[in-house]
Amino acid sequence: MKQAALKPFIPIGVRTRSAYVDVLYGEKVGDPKPFILTVSPQYVSRKTAQALPLNTSQIRDYVTKNANTSLLHIANVLRDAGHTSHFL
Repeated sequence: MKQAALKPFIPIGVRTRSAYVDVLYGEKVGDPKPFILTVSPQYVSRKTAQALPLNTSQIRDYVTKNANTSLLHIANVLRDAGHTSHFL
């Protein structure tokens, strides 16, 4: 039996938790079961070659610049594999 195609993801929200930033992806704003991609300072440091410690605004800047590109790709791959969240 062929699996139904998943609907496209869009970034629907961002929230800050301590030193981490959660990017919420869903099929539409208000999606009751969003995919949550948590972005850590360590991940941003590796991707940008910035030294730790990073502050929350630096992490949010990275998320803002990449929410529709590389982070969206990661979220799509993981969702297609059956995950509902992931920590980077």
